[in-house]
Amino acid sequence: MWFLVHDLLPLNRPEWFSQNTILRYRAWIAILSRVADGFLCNSRQTDDDLREALTRFHGLSTGYRTQILPMGYVLADGGGTNDTTRPTHARFDMSTPFALMVGTLEPRKGHEDVLHAYDVLWREGHSGRLVLVGRLGWQVDALREEILNHPEYGRKLFWFNDVDDPELVQIYDACTGMIIASHAEGFGLPLIEALGRGKPVLARDLPIFRIHEGNGIRFFPASATPEALAVAVRHWIDEAQAGLIAVSRPESDWGDAARLLLQALEPCAA
Repeated sequence: MWFLVHDLLPLNRPEWFSQNTILRYRAWIAILSRVADGFLCNSRQTDDDLREALTRFHGLSTGYRTQILPMGYVLADGGGTNDTTRPTHARFDMSTPFALMVGTLEPRKGHEDVLHAYDVLWREGHSGRLVLVGRLGWQVDALREEILNHPEYGRKLFWFNDVDDPELVQIYDACTGMIIASHAEGFGLPLIEALGRGKPVLARDLPIFRIHEGNGIRFFPASATPEALAVAVRHWIDEAQAGLIAVSRPESDWGDAARLLLQALEPCAA
């Protein structure tokens, strides 16, 4: 039995999750420590975090295998049922430049930091728009109210919580670039989805994102204030709109992930 692990954040950063989630996650890891033959991890960081957790909490350092799976960036890649070519009616004006954030609204994603940075820009008269795509998560009731009651909501600030793959592709293709402000990630799939669409990325300076350095990413300090982040956003937008950020598409795809998954299981089948 093999299990897919995306991150160890409920163990390592419990303050970002509900008590029920923390308890269930700890129970899940405890069960896996007894029954798993192997673990499929979405990054080297997740692999390292998993091994550390199994040793620290369960005294387990051998008796299992791990395999790192590269994540693909093409939505509906591999012959899925989603048709990313069908026309989608735009719910907002995509002809005017905008920056994009993709991901569930939850504490670790950094939406609040980016919104407050844009507040600084808007007070200075900047015309940039910010589009948020992601379902409502947990522990963000105050952020939800701040977004919905924001004076720029529907003008320079948009939030869509029900976007399907075809519409997401359309939004990726129209955006100036994507901001990923997460305080922690196991991988950060929207980052390579954006690069895969040829879009530059502004990312919080985390080790998990540094592995993509040089592929079209600019970084802002992990502990940046709203004012410092506003400066970084302004410079990044200017560079992106001037075509000064060269973007390299990721090399791996979902086919690579499938092949490595099957290779990991081959010894079990034999």
